[in-house]
Amino acid sequence: MFEDTMLRRINDAGADKSDLCLVMFDIDLFRRLNETWGHSLGDQVLRYIAAVLRAHAQGDVLAARYGGEEFAMIMPRTNLYLAEALAARVGKAV
Repeated sequence: MFEDTMLRRINDAGADKSDLCLVMFDIDLFRRLNETWGHSLGDQVLRYIAAVLRAHAQGDVLAARYGGEEFAMIMPRTNLYLAEALAARVGKAV
């Protein structure tokens, strides 16, 4: 689903010549957290980060878990400056 949405957004941005940004987030040392504190706490961390991303994803922005400890935000009609600012706000919130 994520890849399909990304391809649609790329095609849309190309068709109307609009900006499109993709921001990827990776949880540093997540494996160590799971090994040290257990998968239950790891799951809580994943849910918390997902909630933070959802709270910052407004309008057409799609926030999704991309892999085990990776998250992504697809930001249509968003320039690099705005995407960097949003990524910084998410980083501070986490």
